[in-house]
Amino acid sequence: MTETPPNPPPLSRLPLLELGFVNCPAIPYWVDLAGDPDLQHVNATLASLQARGAEGMPAKPEEVFGMEKSLEVPALGLGLPFTDIYRGVELRE
Repeated sequence: MTETPPNPPPLSRLPLLELGFVNCPAIPYWVDLAGDPDLQHVNATLASLQARGAEGMPAKPEEVFGMEKSLEVPALGLGLPFTDIYRGVELRE
């Protein structure tokens, strides 16, 4: 487990709304005692936000019906049958 330093540096947040990121939560970052950010870290964060924004919205999820189906996570090689997920749950028709 990571321990918090005894005197962590103060935090601030990026002015995301002012930078045009309207649908993004606040992103905290470490600042020095004068309140100045680590510009390398800030620029890397902004670049990653722009890259994620360029990817666009994810595809609409596929609706699945029927207890004989399963939840598949190919990246993990995982398939979990709905019968296992909903075992013990009373479902309404």
